[in-house]
Amino acid sequence: MNFEKIYKWSLFYDLLRSYGRVLHNYIFYRKVYVNGIENIPDKTPLILTANHQNALMDAMALIFAADHQPVFLARSDIFSKPIIAKILRSFKIMPVYRIRDGIKSLGKNDEIFNYSVQVLKNNKRLAIMPEGNHGNRRKLRMLKKGVARIAFRAEEVNNFELGLNIIPVGIDYSNYTNFRNSLFINFGKPFTIKEFKDIYEENPKKAFLLFNEKLKKELSQLMIDIQNDEYYDTFYNMRELYNTAMRKKLGLVKNNLKSRFFAGKSIISLLEKAGNKAPDELKWLKEKDEELQKGLKLFKLRHWILEKKKFSYLALIFQSVIQIVFLPVHIYGIITNYLPYKIPVWITNKIKDKQFVSSVKYVLLLIIFLIFYLIEYLIFALFAESVWIRNVFLLSLPIAGYFTIENWILFKKLKSKWIYNIAISSRNKKLIHITDLYKSIMHKMDELASKYSS
Repeated sequence: MNFEKIYKWSLFYDLLRSYGRVLHNYIFYRKVYVNGIENIPDKTPLILTANHQNALMDAMALIFAADHQPVFLARSDIFSKPIIAKILRSFKIMPVYRIRDGIKSLGKNDEIFNYSVQVLKNNKRLAIMPEGNHGNRRKLRMLKKGVARIAFRAEEVNNFELGLNIIPVGIDYSNYTNFRNSLFINFGKPFTIKEFKDIYEENPKKAFLLFNEKLKKELSQLMIDIQNDEYYDTFYNMRELYNTAMRKKLGLVKNNLKSRFFAGKSIISLLEKAGNKAPDELKWLKEKDEELQKGLKLFKLRHWILEKKKFSYLALIFQSVIQIVFLPVHIYGIITNYLPYKIPVWITNKIKDKQFVSSVKYVLLLIIFLIFYLIEYLIFALFAESVWIRNVFLLSLPIAGYFTIENWILFKKLKSKWIYNIAISSRNKKLIHITDLYKSIMHKMDELASKYSS
């Protein structure tokens, strides 16, 4: 397949991106926070390099974070069918071949790398996931040499005068698979290939190694990178449990994605130091946390509910009344949006690799909602002669769907608050034990913070 001029601006791509961005940034995710966008230079050849944990959604994060049309490199097996290959080509995606694709296939990479160089020579953006494939943990894995090979080749054929910038990007999700969660995209400061020129001319392999070491260090600072496999779950859970307390210690007033991210990074750093200096305390934390998580699962509660001793019954009653008042709107939203929302869920329940779940959901939602809204509009038009009424109905469909999803989330939180309050008021021994566990963990984290926070 010919990938010449794949970097050219595409109207089809731009229109599809505009539609996809609305669904991605405002519907699929509750909040998308982009940090460091000012680090991306204009009219400069650059390679965006991001950590890879969530299949297609990582690419979507880069596409929708800024107004550009980057060319992506993706594994070649997804190009196996001609029709799919043409679709991917229209989305500005080129294949990269691996050893598992066959030794003979590796030779095709030379052509792809040459196309990549052409993208950069025309001051366009190339996007590559340097880990090569996605993982299911919040940790940076070993980087492949693909980025280095393309970057150095691009500079070499231009006598190291191209001015190529490497932009490391950290991507973090509040939840990989669920709908209406949050996404944090963290653009780092660019660095150039030219700084490795002398080393490359003397020893290319050494230059590749040093390049990857630098890129790995930069990426690690921009993402949630939990390298401790033995205590991974402990690090992960403490990042959530102790986040509010850490934000206060750091003076991060706002409870937004950026503040939570930097508080989480501080918690991970704190636990790494504790693991080196006081392994017994980390072991204690792991045991208590495992017990706490089992208790929360038993009551079907989330950790945030333990931050309060009890919720106001007056507030709970008021919220319950509001739920009843808006129940008709909720039911209308269910009737008109249930199937287009549920069909992707039913389909993705069969996917074994859970890192593909949100990607498939997102693509299906792009298509299914349009189809269902059109069908519902046509059916409604059979009974409504007024064009004005038809248009109001059509507009009501996404609004009611959005309301129903948000209202359902509020309902589940309200239900948890009632369960928590009733159990506390009735002196439920198991829940009291859970709250005591939570307090002891928070106390231990306070102790560790006072000892090992830098």
